[in-house]
Amino acid sequence: MPRAVVGPIGGTRYERIRSGATTVVGRADLMPALLQTTASGTAHEWAAAQPDRRTFQGRLAAYAVRLPLDGPAVVVRRNHHGGALARLRGDRFFYPRAARELTIARYLRDEGIATPEVVGIVVYHDSWFSRRSDVITRELPSGHDLSAFLRADPSAVDRAAAWDAVASLLHALATVGAWHADLNVKNIHLSVADAQWTAAVLDVDRITLGEPGIIVGQANRQRLLRSIAKWERLHGVRVSDEERAVLRVREAAA
Repeated sequence: MPRAVVGPIGGTRYERIRSGATTVVGRADLMPALLQTTASGTAHEWAAAQPDRRTFQGRLAAYAVRLPLDGPAVVVRRNHHGGALARLRGDRFFYPRAARELTIARYLRDEGIATPEVVGIVVYHDSWFSRRSDVITRELPSGHDLSAFLRADPSAVDRAAAWDAVASLLHALATVGAWHADLNVKNIHLSVADAQWTAAVLDVDRITLGEPGIIVGQANRQRLLRSIAKWERLHGVRVSDEERAVLRVREAAA
């Protein structure tokens, strides 16, 4: 099967392997394990069949599993359209969204912004005009997305530290000109280690890179605040004006 080196990316060597209608791009050190996930179908189907999988429900289910050959813990998900295109195109794209996610995630991580490492992508070539794709990311440390954090009723100290971490994330995204078209409470992951809170951005294929600065910061903050307001209406959580102000203060420094 054709094999090509496409790295290093951020100091990590990647390879591309094409077999029939399937192309795998991934870390060279994990390529044998990644190829096993597509040995008899798609990586998403393989993950769904693992007995110890954990399921995250979104547009399509995503699965937390461990890669074969004693590989790392990862999350496997299928790219899928949202909105009006969901019914028209489903999981089929003219250009594989996974390739964009690999590029954006690499850039953000090189800039020091917390986001899951994309260890591999798999593209399935249905035709000249149709691609499906799976994304395999290294699983983040145990934690919660922002929506679950808000519903958990954390202590005042943890709550303040977590909001500060979210503000730092928004500031970092503005600094590199990264506008996230779908920055909602499900796309920010919070974790804590040694009393230090970290906010990581998810679904980075929805990010567009542009001019750094206040305009990007405002757009990201406004998108997140709309999501927070919706979560408040649906689930009765409360976000104070002071917490919202934390996001505005950090944004002003972008």
